[in-house]
Amino acid sequence: MKRLLLLAPAAVLLASCGSAPIVPPPMLASQPPMLYVSSQHAPDDIASCLDGRLPRVRKLTEDGVTMLSIGSHSKSAYYIWLTPSAQGTTVKVMHPEGDSDDPPETDVRFAIARCVA
Repeated sequence: MKRLLLLAPAAVLLASCGSAPIVPPPMLASQPPMLYVSSQHAPDDIASCLDGRLPRVRKLTEDGVTMLSIGSHSKSAYYIWLTPSAQGTTVKVMHPEGDSDDPPETDVRFAIARCVA
């Protein structure tokens, strides 16, 4: 029983270290996507490729859809949805109007082009 009580704080600490959910700003719902393409690659392959090419990538997978948040953890500049399809993956990229370009949009477009081809 004493061991169980000693392990409880460690379990709470470990649980609190999990990543926070990625929550895109509500304004994205009314904006057209920056990019909308399909790829023959699997979502995990594209996510791994983008993680290797872009800085500060956070990943969340929920109900089969992978969402990437790119930019600072306090305010991401880009949101990417990787949705499995019959042919591979549908890639949707959103960039909130007026948000920072960190990383620059050209870098994001280039990385996506390399990873979906």
